[in-house]
Amino acid sequence: MPTQEQCEELVDNTSYEFVTDYQGSGINGGLFTAENGNELFIPAADSYYEEMGGGSHTPDGSCGIIWSSTPKDNNDAFTLYFSENNLNVDFSSHIVGNGRDSGFSIRPVIG
Repeated sequence: MPTQEQCEELVDNTSYEFVTDYQGSGINGGLFTAENGNELFIPAADSYYEEMGGGSHTPDGSCGIIWSSTPKDNNDAFTLYFSENNLNVDFSSHIVGNGRDSGFSIRPVIG
């Protein structure tokens, strides 16, 4: 999984666009484009998290949250959050008190 630093580097050094129906696939997500033209598409997958009184799901395709490998404390870890109107690297509790037990996506990276 990417570190917090790698997530911040992605946000700081690429242009970002939330796309719907990426290349006719029917999948929404974040498209990150580097200055050299290289692109990275991250699907806006469904997420599960706990709220007071029960669990909640984000609507499939409306936003994406991927874990970083960087913990914030004993309960929280940093995430990359993206949607049509938002892009940030934060810790998981920015979504109503979640911890690392939340069902967010992972993005494998090499090296």
